Amino acid sequence: MSSRAAACVLCSRVAIAPAPSSGLTTQRRVAGEPFSLSLLCTGTRIELLAVNRQSLAIDAIGAVSFEGVQIDVMAHGDARFATLRGWARTLVRAMPGLQGYVGIDLVWHAQHGPVLIEVNPRLTMAYIGLSAKLGRNLAAEVLAATCGEPAHGDA
Repeated sequence: MSSRAAACVLCSRVAIAPAPSSGLTTQRRVAGEPFSLSLLCTGTRIELLAVNRQSLAIDAIGAVSFEGVQIDVMAHGDARFATLRGWARTLVRAMPGLQGYVGIDLVWHAQHGPVLIEVNPRLTMAYIGLSAKLGRNLAAEVLAATCGEPAHGDA
């Protein structure tokens, strides 16, 4: 499967449409559990560092606000973890050039599994405290990843 085809498959469950006369793009709300993935990517390896739970609030008029993130909330033995690891590999391979720390926002839909919200090719809120939680020097690993050195593991 080509990178473009893989990206289309990954995004096929998300409806994206231009907002009327505003020039903005909107996305329908996807029901499910909001998660983020923390990845370490090199030219040859993709490591899923952690699955994080995002805390969101929706007010009376439907405005969504971010209230924080709980890091590394999913056990590696959870069946969803294996699904997300494979999904993340496919996504990163469909977007050549992602390197270093990458954050992926998603919603876990009960019937459809992971639904992509966005890819952040930079540090995210989940990065804070992740080194301590995992017992690793992620700053050094991110620098090594961007210099072409091996990462700690493979997703």
